[in-house]
Amino acid sequence: MKIKNVFRIILYPFVLLRRRYWQYLMHNNPKKWVEVLYKLSFGRPMNWNNPKEMNEKQRWIQFNSKMAQYMWPILADKYAVREYIEEKGLSTILVKLYGRWTNADDIDFSKLPNKFVLKTNHGCGEIMVVKDKSLIDQRSIKEKFNQYLHTPYGYEAGEYHYLKIKPCIIAEELLEEDSGFSTSLIDYKFYVFHGKPEACAVFFNRELGSHNVEYCLYDMDWNCIENTKLHRFDNQGPMIPRPKCLLQMIEICRILAEQIPFVRLDFYEVKGQLYFGEFTFTPSGLNSASSVYQYDRMLRWGSLMDLSKVE
Repeated sequence: MKIKNVFRIILYPFVLLRRRYWQYLMHNNPKKWVEVLYKLSFGRPMNWNNPKEMNEKQRWIQFNSKMAQYMWPILADKYAVREYIEEKGLSTILVKLYGRWTNADDIDFSKLPNKFVLKTNHGCGEIMVVKDKSLIDQRSIKEKFNQYLHTPYGYEAGEYHYLKIKPCIIAEELLEEDSGFSTSLIDYKFYVFHGKPEACAVFFNRELGSHNVEYCLYDMDWNCIENTKLHRFDNQGPMIPRPKCLLQMIEICRILAEQIPFVRLDFYEVKGQLYFGEFTFTPSGLNSASSVYQYDRMLRWGSLMDLSKVE
């Protein structure tokens, strides 16, 4: 134990230096920082000249296309994307909007219903579910969300398009799970290539405010590829039935993403009604801990992305 402590003391200056170098790259050399992240996550260098697998191609698009510079920030913005959905003639799949604010102090809780969801438009996990307005501490909520508004999101995982989003807070209708198969709202996450979904990751039994969630991955015939928290296929493991709106989800993927080489599109289904969730262009942010990122699968999915069509 003492020897380990000695090594920690000896190595600490080098660890600190590396952290400072990474911080410098995050803020001053985005492309180099993404290279570091990729190597740390997957143990191999990024192939910028001839990208093959899905993560490489995502990041190639990020640094080599007008689409990533101008379209990604709009579609990844949980508020601005609503206009895009409406322009596509799909306003019926939008969750009801109660309000939008650029300062949490301006939120008038008296004008909100008893149940609602508060979230930021530019971050991840910055969400609050309110099931009984009479029980909330309005002051602490405002303090928390003002902090969210002033916290830049996008540096850590090299997702720089989020930094171009003008932060705001939105209040939406609270969608509540009614299927009986999950303790939380079931989240259907489609991996979409040029408008064609290849697989759907289903997240359920989520613990709010944490990353603890159960998971199944399905093909478009709703055959389970993986399941359980251990991310392995198990016939006795948890299964989520085929959603009633599956064909509608697949068609909407085509409408929304036909011109996009890759995006993950999220949906919800409540009482037979389909609702749009969000666009995600860099899911998991180069985090190899996600079992979705198996190398053979990433190569196969990467082959579905035609970079010659990227502007």
